[in-house]
Amino acid sequence: MDGNSQEGDGTVPRTTEIETLQAENEALRQRVAELEPTQAVLHQTAAILRAVIDAIPGYIFVKDRDFRYILVNREMADGFSTTPEHFPGKDDFEVGFPEELILGAPEKGIRGFRVDDQAVIERGERLHNPYDPATVADGVHIFDTQKIPCMILTDIFSGCSASLVM
Repeated sequence: MDGNSQEGDGTVPRTTEIETLQAENEALRQRVAELEPTQAVLHQTAAILRAVIDAIPGYIFVKDRDFRYILVNREMADGFSTTPEHFPGKDDFEVGFPEELILGAPEKGIRGFRVDDQAVIERGERLHNPYDPATVADGVHIFDTQKIPCMILTDIFSGCSASLVM
């Protein structure tokens, strides 16, 4: 074989095709090398954010438009006898909140916190609820909750709710 065979005839690709692929591969390697410092900064920023939210007393959590947790702080995870890594991607049902606290039970005078989450996420309304019952590892607690809309500019999280629960 001469290295200059025709495409699709079942023989070795032409030399120019190999050279093109090698050049594209080298360009990709250079791009990866250019992005490595940015990746290091992102990892450092994430570590700083984690340290800050874990240092704040009270529960801090962020949910996406589908009411799935994106992030929780250490204190919230401790309240559920688990780790912050347990929450991302799960909704309130999967985390273990009772349905009546999530969706409400008007006959018991329970509003449900999904209504508040929905208002914050969909309408961008800031919300303060000084009487917000929630079940954690050691039983039902009444929290003073601040829910704040946040926007993350990606296709995945076009809107979310950040909450501070004291």
